[in-house]
Amino acid sequence: MPDWKEIISMIVTVVLMIGVFVAAYYVSKFVGKHYKPRYGFSKVVTVIDSTTIGKDRSLLLVKAAGKVLLVGSTAHGFTLLSELDAEQFADITEATEPLKKDFVSTFRDVLKSKIRKPGEGEED
Repeated sequence: MPDWKEIISMIVTVVLMIGVFVAAYYVSKFVGKHYKPRYGFSKVVTVIDSTTIGKDRSLLLVKAAGKVLLVGSTAHGFTLLSELDAEQFADITEATEPLKKDFVSTFRDVLKSKIRKPGEGEED
């Protein structure tokens, strides 16, 4: 005959765990909507484009104060390489915020990249 105290204890534990997961989900949604980092968004300075050229090294195309600057970035600092003609970059539309993807589609993309079907990818 089953011990009812143990069964009830297991059911309560499972319900509490589900409650914690649901609460964590809603808290993370609330924080994600209301927390905006102070870095990365600016009305005056915008990174138009960037490319990595090595470990901890990249080239940035930056628009600031109506000028377009080519800047080199390393782990130790930034270097102004050149000032470019701003008229060449006038037609480039600049996004003020990055594209937002919901968690489900991001998670699905990661799973697709990690899980390979038999016959795909490298063969041994």
